[in-house]
Amino acid sequence: MIKPTPIACLKKAEDGSEVIVRKFATYTEARKWSMENNIMCNGAIKWTLTNKTYLPKPQNHTARAKYHNRDLYRFIKIINPNEKI
Repeated sequence: MIKPTPIACLKKAEDGSEVIVRKFATYTEARKWSMENNIMCNGAIKWTLTNKTYLPKPQNHTARAKYHNRDLYRFIKIINPNEKI
């Protein structure tokens, strides 16, 4: 059985630094929390995990009204839980 990889949600601060918003034991838990709090959709979470960066700021703000701050968040895999992020 494959052990689930822990995930963390990071938020970009105004000074460009990153702050850990929350840590999750599984991807499913992170996805559920993100969608409940209107952070970003499932596809966007996968994109940030794959590309290891923030989503580009949307050009048309009316197109993604539900997730209008999604460019401020990203998700990362926690490879070594004992290591400081």
